[in-house]
Amino acid sequence: MCEESAPEGTVGRRVAVQRKLAGLTQQQLAARAHVSTTLVAQVEQGAVPASAAFTAAVARALGIDVEALTGEPYGSPITDPKAEHAGIPALRAALDNEEDPDFEGFPMPATELRTRLDQCQDHRMKSRYSAVVAALPELLNHAYAIVNNAQPGHDAETAWALLDDTYALIQTVTSRFGYFDLAALAARCGRDAATQAGDPLRAAVATLRYSDPRLRRGDYPAVLRVLDRGHALIKGQSSPIAHAVRADLHLHQAQVHARSGQRDRADEHINEARRLVVGGVPAHPFYGVNSFAANVDFHWVAGRRALRRHNRGRAS
Repeated sequence: MCEESAPEGTVGRRVAVQRKLAGLTQQQLAARAHVSTTLVAQVEQGAVPASAAFTAAVARALGIDVEALTGEPYGSPITDPKAEHAGIPALRAALDNEEDPDFEGFPMPATELRTRLDQCQDHRMKSRYSAVVAALPELLNHAYAIVNNAQPGHDAETAWALLDDTYALIQTVTSRFGYFDLAALAARCGRDAATQAGDPLRAAVATLRYSDPRLRRGDYPAVLRVLDRGHALIKGQSSPIAHAVRADLHLHQAQVHARSGQRDRADEHINEARRLVVGGVPAHPFYGVNSFAANVDFHWVAGRRALRRHNRGRAS
């Protein structure tokens, strides 16, 4: 079989390189990754793009991180101060300042931090990611200080909620720029902060974010366990907001089952998400949850595509 490689810098080229370093043929890699030899050859040649599920399966088969196949933007030093992700080094440093926040003067009031975070969210919605990255190191350090100085009770819960929202923004922008190690760290820290905020719904939403790095790695059993914990956090709640959060959990579960080739299970979760949305959910997103009819339809279509890719990948 032809083993021509895709262009330099692509997933296909990296798969070919890592496979050869491991001393495997395309047939042997396909057997380990539970995909077809044809698919391995097509990806390596650049004839078809590598899906997230394929990349995760190959990484597991080779015993390497997914990032070794997808590439990381910080593999080379950031030397241009005007680069879109030039603020990442400062953000990386800020993530290590939890016990010793670094900022000038006094901690900003919680109300000011809330306003600044809302401004960052507005920038994010307008795809102004570099502006968000530039602002986040300062905001994270102030969020740490607010948590450290908060009085027990409502003030502490408000502080932890602010820190959770800060971590959520960090996870979004670092994922956007490909710094998946930072995104995974922010997901874990955000989950921990959310559990201190006194709001089970917020904590359940944090489990959605916490599942994302595991979904990206293709660790589907771990994703499903995390999402089950999200459901448990809001068990018995029947408000429209709870229905929205629960529907988003079902949409994530449908995505996992579709990527695993489990059509019936995927459809079960899609149907339950649709039932919850039709029953009435808030018009505006809750903590980033997007439970509305069009999104359910989108996940149904995406699931069908994932099922087809899964079936093609397993075809001989």
